[in-house]
Formats: sequence, structure tokens, C-alpha cells
Amino acid sequence: MSSLTTKVNHVVTPGETVGEVDKGGIRLGQGLIQYQNTVVATKAGVLRSKNDSFFVENNQKRYVPSVDDLVLGIITSRLTESWKVDIGCHEHATLSMYSFEGATKKNRADLPVGSLVYCRVKVASRDMEPELSCMSVKGKKEGFGPLEGGYMVKCDTCLARDCLAEDSTVLNALGASIPYEVAVGVNGRIWVKATTIENTILVANCILNSQHMSPEQTQSMVQSMVRQNKSKR
Repeated sequence: MSSLTTKVNHVVTPGETVGEVDKGGIRLGQGLIQYQNTVVATKAGVLRSKNDSFFVENNQKRYVPSVDDLVLGIITSRLTESWKVDIGCHEHATLSMYSFEGATKKNRADLPVGSLVYCRVKVASRDMEPELSCMSVKGKKEGFGPLEGGYMVKCDTCLARDCLAEDSTVLNALGASIPYEVAVGVNGRIWVKATTIENTILVANCILNSQHMSPEQTQSMVQSMVRQNKSKR
């Protein structure tokens, strides 16, 4: 039987055997399960790989957490030493008050209900609620934490993963014309912030419009929307 890597970037269907686990250190993400040494697809989509992680990419709205996923969460309630966070999955996740760089009992983050936070999934299991962290695997902040101002949009998880790629056409095209900040969550949430409200909305609209466009169409769309925005001033 072929290994997982031979079917990367190919369409898989539910119940299809996509390969074998022939070495250690491989992580299976959404749309894949392991039965003994065999890996089987549970969803229809395209098999993708990132580092040593494999997952099935499709346009689903419901997010299924995987370890080390980058997500945007909304604080829904506060507990004694943690928060409950909505990340768009089957249940709320938990974010410890000590999951921030340099956090101590005397120096802890204060996040009111409704706050938007950029996190990393630390624990993901069918049998327990997800656990989040606002630190990288190296224990550093590296862009994680509360996001202030700006605007958050919801999208398909497929578009979110596209925007996380270094060669993202829409984000690179926007960056060539407009200074802005962006935080992309694979849970289908994207936060953007530009120097003005108009530019913030422009960036958000360009990202959403790009979902079903080719790279060439995306470049043209961004340039057109930027010109229209400048002509209104």
C-alpha cells in the first residue's frame, strides 16, 4: 500500500484508504482516522500536508480542532483560573490564565467576556474539551493573545487555510498596496486591521471575494477594489 505522501493534493472520499502510518511522528488532522496501521478518510476533500501533519481540506463550516491549529476565539465566560472560549467547534475550549508568556499569579491577563483572542490549540481530543494556549510551542508570545480593534470575518475553513500559506495571493496583493495587520484562524475566522476603517473593510472584502478566484483573477480584483477605494477620497 502507498504511503500518505503519495496522495497529498489528491481528492479523497469517505471510507477511502489513503495510506499507512509507516513512521513515527505523523499527526492526523480533520477528516482522517487511524485503524491499526491504516489511515482512512472520513470526509470528502483534498488531502493536504503541513510539516508532519495530514488533513482533509474542504469547504466545511464546522471546525474540528487539531493540535497546533491557529484559531481565533471569543471569550464567553470567566472561571477561577481560566476562560471558556468559543472557537466554532462542537464545544467551548478552555484557555488557562497561565497560558500567556510571563504569566504568574500576580501578573495575569484580564480578558473581559466578548474579547477576541488569537490562540494555538494545545490539546484536541474527542473525549475532552479543547485546550488553548497564547504561546507558541517554544513558550513565546509570537503574535498570540488578545486582538484589539479591527474587524473579524467568518469564512470557509478552506479559505482560511489558503490565507495561512506564505504565498497567499490575496494577502500578498493587498500588502503591496495597503498596510494592514491580519490574524488567520483555521477555524474559519479572519481578523484584519488597517490604518482606516475604510481600508479595514476593503481588506476584509477582498479576502472574502477571493475564495473562488484564480490567482490572476484575485490580483485583478484587489487592484480594482484598491483603485475604487482611492477614487472615493
